[in-house]
Amino acid sequence: MHTKNKKVLDVTKLIEDPRMGARRWGLVVLCLIVVIFDGFDAQVIGYAAPALIRSWHVGRDVLGPVISAGLFGLMLGALVLGTLGDRIGRKSIILISVTVFGIGSLLTVFAENAQQMMILRFLTGIGLGGAMPGAIALVSEYVPTRLRVSLVTITVCGFAIGPALGGFVAGPLINLYGWPSLFVLGSVLPLLLLPVLWRMLPESSRFLIARGDSPEKITRNLQRLFPEHRLSADEEYGQPEGRVPRASVREVFAEGRGLGTVLLWSAIFFNLIGINLQTSWLPTMISELGYPIEQAVTATAMLHVGGALGGLVLSRLLDRVDPLRAVAVIGMISGLFVILIGFSGGSLMMLRFSIFFAGLFVVGGQSALNAMSGMFYPSHIRSTGAGWALGIGRLGAAAGPIVGSALAALHMDIRMLYYVEAVPFFLMGAAVFGIGLTRRRGLRSQAVDTEEVGSALPMTAMGGFAGRPDAGSAAEEQR
Repeated sequence: MHTKNKKVLDVTKLIEDPRMGARRWGLVVLCLIVVIFDGFDAQVIGYAAPALIRSWHVGRDVLGPVISAGLFGLMLGALVLGTLGDRIGRKSIILISVTVFGIGSLLTVFAENAQQMMILRFLTGIGLGGAMPGAIALVSEYVPTRLRVSLVTITVCGFAIGPALGGFVAGPLINLYGWPSLFVLGSVLPLLLLPVLWRMLPESSRFLIARGDSPEKITRNLQRLFPEHRLSADEEYGQPEGRVPRASVREVFAEGRGLGTVLLWSAIFFNLIGINLQTSWLPTMISELGYPIEQAVTATAMLHVGGALGGLVLSRLLDRVDPLRAVAVIGMISGLFVILIGFSGGSLMMLRFSIFFAGLFVVGGQSALNAMSGMFYPSHIRSTGAGWALGIGRLGAAAGPIVGSALAALHMDIRMLYYVEAVPFFLMGAAVFGIGLTRRRGLRSQAVDTEEVGSALPMTAMGGFAGRPDAGSAAEEQR
């Protein structure tokens, strides 16, 4: 109960302050670094695969389940830890996730066979799966509407930046110290970051208000990010959602979100099948074409370099155009460039060119999808919604290496192989186009859901996004 006649400070107005300040920029940078490490550790097995095949004298079919085990762990981590983020806090989930995947990566160094590595990759994957939903939710809830799409997309780009950087160090590290050195790097850096995260990251103030925490705790939390504002220890805080019940998975389907949720899950599912067909087997495929391991991993890194650049470009593009139409078109272009990879194997330069541009759209498009998953839902279910979208999508990621192993067993011509591998991207574009159709149908019925003031991509009652990012600001002005 609020004290009678006492002014209640709306934290949404505080967050919408256009002056970001060093503290809020620092939060974005820290979340970006977490996702960079997350992306590196998720992809490192792909870079290590050619060396593992030679060291353990096994075939690709043996490593397929190892790669998929890590991705199944990612799926479970996103589902479980993402949902927990709406119950115990975004900061807590980030700390838990970084601890789990840092220790898991370190233990992987001691794996002596594929069975041991499968177990360790699964456990590592659980931590990897929880980091991104927490980071997406935290950035979404502390940046103003005008920057939300850009900064969430940039944060998600860390998942491409990590593998891109890793591709340039993987070859030299393997040549000098063997495949275990990659997992040492993937463990030491995140574990060293933990004290900084514990000290510098705030908790989501919207989460604290929704949970009913004391004004003193909320004040301390906000004052860390907004030192230029003088906040009283006995301040009363509010937000448009007020205090809400605990998040449940059912909420992601409630209030007209069902169809949009299913289509969003489908889009991420198909895109991640396609991406992991590429990232898991590209180094091995290029190596089998006769190129040295170092050239194979640097060529594969171009996928992530293109993806990181694509995500940064898209972060600005999505502020200016209808994001759904843009991502649907990106899905179609992605499929075309994946087909081009199959025609480029005779020239390393052409191969790098086609892989780079495939990454620009393939991985860049995934960054946009991941960012959408964090802005599709209101604050009280944001971590749950993002976690389940990424978790269900990870079923596609886990299926990718297995599908790749099955395709390899068919001994297809490489051009035909890449025709098949382009199909998931066309399906992703179709799913996002479907979200756009539900949005337009909802707008025609004028059933617009404005349950969260300032949402960067408000949804219609039919479950689609309600248009360009500035719609959130307009809704707030009308209130």
